[in-house]
Amino acid sequence: RVDSPMPAGRLAAQGELHDFNMRRMLELFDQLDPDLCRRTGDLIRKTDPQCVEQLDYELSHPVRRRRIRAARAALALGMHRDVGPALLVMLNDVDPLVRRTAIEALADIPDPQVLEVLLERQKDDSPRVRDTARRAVEQWRKSFRELQPS
Repeated sequence: RVDSPMPAGRLAAQGELHDFNMRRMLELFDQLDPDLCRRTGDLIRKTDPQCVEQLDYELSHPVRRRRIRAARAALALGMHRDVGPALLVMLNDVDPLVRRTAIEALADIPDPQVLEVLLERQKDDSPRVRDTARRAVEQWRKSFRELQPS
């Protein structure tokens, strides 16, 4: 019913699945295999109209652990493209692990501006961030060859 063309059908399905939301997925995503996690991300979009806003909130949360977990969840659920701006903000975090986690999620966003940002991060103060950025640039270039400048 979540795919029903009838708004009443979709609302009924959302009501029945009200516990199947982003908050729950933030707790469980790392216990699912990658394919199931992506499919679950698609379903969450249908059952939780506030899922992107909730994820965005978590990406800017004052607690470091929650920002990192949200970025990893965004990538695992296939929702990282929806929260790209928040991931870009995370690149300016004082914590190198937060920056590295953001880089990993950004590497799978097909936007030439993301490539520019990843290239800039290769000059980060942290050697581990620089290394993560280097690998992310390689991954981005392999995945999105058609978007690279000629």
